[in-house]
Amino acid sequence: MIVTTQHLLEELRNTLAKQKFVEYLAALQLSIDEIMTQIEEMAVHVNLAEVPPNIVRDPKDQAVIACAVGGKADFIVTGDKDLLTLVSYESITILTAEQFLERVSNQ
Repeated sequence: MIVTTQHLLEELRNTLAKQKFVEYLAALQLSIDEIMTQIEEMAVHVNLAEVPPNIVRDPKDQAVIACAVGGKADFIVTGDKDLLTLVSYESITILTAEQFLERVSNQ
């Protein structure tokens, strides 16, 4: 299950609108709206949990941790170096997409 919040979905939309992703998505014949619709259909909206503000180096990443805790996630899958340096928070393992795929393919 994928957990998210409206804030994180908006951040994803803004990220996908960056030129490097627009070109990549165009090559795949995908639109941002199509991707966002698919993610919103798969994701469960959760309430943010309270987490201490000093957990992450980048305050913007606080919302990711709070979403994962609030949604009782097993993993955070990210390319964000600040989050990856944590390795885990509470019982939530923080992995790159490659690490996550390796882990799930070995189960």
